Amino acid sequence: MTGMTRRAALGAGLATAVAAATAGCRTDDVEDPDIGDETTESAKDVRPVYVAYDGPKADLPGDATTGVPDAYFSYPDPPPSTGRIPLGVSDPVSFMTSGANSWYPELAKNGRWQQLNADVGTEVSATVIATDYLAKFQASVAADSISDFTLIVPAPDLPPTCPSCSSHASPT
Repeated sequence: MTGMTRRAALGAGLATAVAAATAGCRTDDVEDPDIGDETTESAKDVRPVYVAYDGPKADLPGDATTGVPDAYFSYPDPPPSTGRIPLGVSDPVSFMTSGANSWYPELAKNGRWQQLNADVGTEVSATVIATDYLAKFQASVAADSISDFTLIVPAPDLPPTCPSCSSHASPT
């Protein structure tokens, strides 16, 4: 005579638990026919609907039913306006990045920077690091003073974290 295995007992217990848990989820005598039936009109009313962009005419019209967006051969001239300039950002925005040259004209002499601040609606400040960006980034993280937008670069000089990795690690 063969007895019931642990695996069979666990399977039967799990099946019973699932059946008991889902038995109360839906009954045939539901008073509101819209509950649980996603094909009804009220369920369709709450779903988002595709709204075509009311802007420049597309060179290659897309298809909303298949999810293909419109395509353009060139950027429109003049570009369309969102009507939201300045953007209305309330707090100053800062970013830190690596660059070949960290020198740029000060704000009083930099018309593009002034225009960026006007378009965003707040002061935008930049920290551009020409040399030893990794050290500056690590110091910013340690000091808990990371910019709003920060370039995060990989650190190739870190030692391997597992013994099997040491065979193909770069020499230090």
